[in-house]
Amino acid sequence: MYIDQPDKYIITFKNRFGELGEITMAPLQLKEIESISAKRYPQRPEIEQANIKLQFLKNDPISILTIKEFDDWKVDGKKMKFKSQLKECFRKIDSTRSKNLIIDLRNNDGGNEKYALNLYSYLTETPFTGYKQIDLRTNRFRYKKYSNTSKFEYLMIKLLLRRKKVNDSTYLVTNDKATREYQPNQRPFKGGIYILINGGSFSTTSDFTALAKSNGIATFVGEETGGSYIGNTSNYSFLVTLPNTKIKVNIPVARYQTNVTPNNNFGRGTIPDHKVQYTIDDIIQRIDKDMDTVLTLIKD
Repeated sequence: MYIDQPDKYIITFKNRFGELGEITMAPLQLKEIESISAKRYPQRPEIEQANIKLQFLKNDPISILTIKEFDDWKVDGKKMKFKSQLKECFRKIDSTRSKNLIIDLRNNDGGNEKYALNLYSYLTETPFTGYKQIDLRTNRFRYKKYSNTSKFEYLMIKLLLRRKKVNDSTYLVTNDKATREYQPNQRPFKGGIYILINGGSFSTTSDFTALAKSNGIATFVGEETGGSYIGNTSNYSFLVTLPNTKIKVNIPVARYQTNVTPNNNFGRGTIPDHKVQYTIDDIIQRIDKDMDTVLTLIKD
């Protein structure tokens, strides 16, 4: 988008019949791409963009909870709070006496980690801690002068963020609520739990799935998460403008370590219990093999 832009793109492709083809395309400016995208994919009504969606299958005691992002949202200018909407969803799930719950977290790129821990509280009967620790690699940010953070904001961050020095390269954050012990909900879901994941499940979402997988509270179906099983680097970010290219880079500085039992998949995401692979025809025909697999598992 910024460097070494060509005057044309030569794309070689293979069609569904295995035949090779080639096409040459002229590049477009980002504003042109956005204009085409807006026409091709018209904005859906705002109410359809809710971060939480609950469905019930007819003739089956199965609830499907889809979470697009762990964050609040707005409907007609009114703020919808994630926690209160989630509470209402589980009230409905409880009232319908659903025996199985499918949680769809595919293409959920994360959000507020405390909201993910709130979801987890509805799925367990024991107290839990989501993160072993949150730490920083240094006590100062050397590139502050290139960031959009003012000196006052920087001093406020350092003042409010309590840190405990472990060694010269590790400073524990001691006042982030994500590391405290959470209590289970008074009426947690006690049926079968199935979680759909894929490579678009990132950040907070992958932290949540790692915790759930480590504690064995759900069966996972789909594709390995894009985010790491052992945690992520995020939050307390600085937006830096590189002095020569003027490219803006968002740099998060906190390391979140998930409270999971170590496994042999270092550097990997949460691995599903039932891996699902798609063919080109599946995608063209819009077949949801992940959901089909879950429904088959429930019936069996």
